Amino acid sequence: MKQVLTSAEMKKCEQYTIEQVGIPSLVLMEKAALFVCSRIKEDVSGKILVLCGYGNNGADGLAAARILAGRGHQVQTVMVGNAEKATEENILQQHILERLCISVERGLDAVSETGGYAYVIDALFGIGLHRELEGEFLKAVGLINEIHEQQGATVISVDLPSGLHADSGSIMGNAVMADETVTFQWKKTGMFLGKGPLCCGKTIVGDIGICKGNITPVHYLMEDRDLHCLPYRDPYGNKGTYGKILSITGSEAMAGAMVLSTQAAFRSGAGMVRVLSHRNNRQVLSVSVPEALFDEYEHVMDSDQKPECVINYEKLKEYFDWSTSLLIGCGLSKEDPAAVLTEYVMSHYEKAAIVDGDALNIISKHLDWLSYRKDKGYPTILTPHPLEFSRLCKEPVEAAKHRDMEYCMHWAAEYGCILVLKDAVTLITDGKTVYISDSGTDALATAGSGDVLAGMIAMFSCMDSGTCNGQKQLTDDTEIATMAAKTAVAVFVHGKAGCYAAERYHRASVKAGDLPDMIPIVLKEGGI
Repeated sequence: MKQVLTSAEMKKCEQYTIEQVGIPSLVLMEKAALFVCSRIKEDVSGKILVLCGYGNNGADGLAAARILAGRGHQVQTVMVGNAEKATEENILQQHILERLCISVERGLDAVSETGGYAYVIDALFGIGLHRELEGEFLKAVGLINEIHEQQGATVISVDLPSGLHADSGSIMGNAVMADETVTFQWKKTGMFLGKGPLCCGKTIVGDIGICKGNITPVHYLMEDRDLHCLPYRDPYGNKGTYGKILSITGSEAMAGAMVLSTQAAFRSGAGMVRVLSHRNNRQVLSVSVPEALFDEYEHVMDSDQKPECVINYEKLKEYFDWSTSLLIGCGLSKEDPAAVLTEYVMSHYEKAAIVDGDALNIISKHLDWLSYRKDKGYPTILTPHPLEFSRLCKEPVEAAKHRDMEYCMHWAAEYGCILVLKDAVTLITDGKTVYISDSGTDALATAGSGDVLAGMIAMFSCMDSGTCNGQKQLTDDTEIATMAAKTAVAVFVHGKAGCYAAERYHRASVKAGDLPDMIPIVLKEGGI
C-alpha cells in the first residue's frame, strides 16, 4: 500500500521538514522544479507557457521556468493574481529570474492568441485552493483548457490541477484538465474522488525529500504488491477449512445475481457455498454451479388470507451456525420474504454479514438495524454503489457520490460497519482507515459486476487471518480492521480481474459472467 495524504497532512509534513529537519524550503522547491522539468522533452519545438500564482506553487513554477530557460527552451512566464499576496519564496524566485534577465510578464493579456505553445505548466494553486475560482483565476483555468484543446499543447499541473479541491476532488468553479500531474512525495486524496482522476490525467509522484514526521496517515492506495497479502492456504485443509458461505440471494425473477455471486465465491477459494433462494432457482443453480448447496425459503398465507412471509427460524439458525460468513441481497428483491429475511439476519447473525443490492435498499429505511449490530459487535460490510449510498445517507445521488473521505469515515464509524463505496475508484473504510482501490476499468461498468464483487468479499472476509504467504498482514489491529483490509484486497482483486477480462475480450464487451474465470489469474499472480 501507498500512503495518500490530505492537504492539511501534507502541509504539516512540509512544515516538519523545514522547521524540525532543517531542510530549507528553497531546497525542496528546487527539487520540485527539477522534477517538473524532467517531464518536458528535450527536443521540444514550440514555446513553453508557465502560468504562476503568487503562492509557493507559483514559486515552483518560476523555478521550473528558470531551469527550462537555462536549458535553451523558449519559455514564457506569466504571473496571475494579486502581487501583494506573494510569499517570500515567490518574491525571491521572481528576483532570481529578473537578475538572470529572464522575462516575467503580468496578467493574461500577455498570453499569445496565435498559438505555438507545445507545453503549458499550470502552477497557479496546487493543493492550497479551498474556495470557488473567480475573476482572473477562473479565466486562467479556462485559457489553459482552451490552449490544450485548440492548440494541442501538453498540460502539466504542478502538485494538483488548479481548480480541483485537494481533499474532495470537487471542481471549484472550473479546473485544469491536465495531461500529467506532477505531485510531490505522496498522492492526495482528491486525486481519487469526484473529478480528480479525470482532471489529473497521468499522475507522477516525485520524491523531493519531504519527511512524514509524526503524521499518521489513514488513507492508503492499494497496489499490486498487496496481492501477496492474500491469506495462506493450508495444503492439508479440507472443504470446511476454506470458508462456508451462506448466500441469501436471488428472487424468482433474478436468478442471475445468485449465480454470479456463487461462482465468484467459489473462484475466490470458498470450500462450500449454501444458497438460500426462491424454489424456482434450484434448477438454475444446479446447472450453473453444481458445486453449491441449495435450500429454498418458504412463504405461505395466514388465516386472514394476507400475504405473510413465514421463515423456518430453527432451520435458519442451523445455517447460521454452519456458516463462516453470510451474503444477503444480490437479486433478492425488496418484497417479502426479502425484508423479513434481511431483518432477521441483521438482528441475529453474529458473524460477518455482507449486505448488497436489494438488502441495502431495505436497510436504508431501517438504519437502526445497523446501530443494533454495532452495539452487539456483529461485523457488517455494506457494498453500495452511488445510488444505494445516497439512499443510505439520505442525500441526492450526486452529493453522495462526491462526498469526501472524512464524511465516509464518519458514516462508517457512526454505524459501526465496513463501507465499500463502489465507483470508478472504490473506497473501503471501517471508520478509522480508508483503503483506495483504483485497479478497475470501465469494463466493470456492466450489470452483475457488483454481484461478483459481493461473492468475493463474502469469501475474502471470512478467510483465515493468519500469515499471508509469508508476508506481513495489511493490518494487525482489531478484528474489524483486519476484515476491512481483507475486504480491500477483495475489491482490488475484482478490479484486476476486470482488467484481465478487458484484455481477453474488449472493455466494451466484458460481461459479469466473464469475471469469475479471471479471479484465478489474479490469485496466481498473488502467489496463491
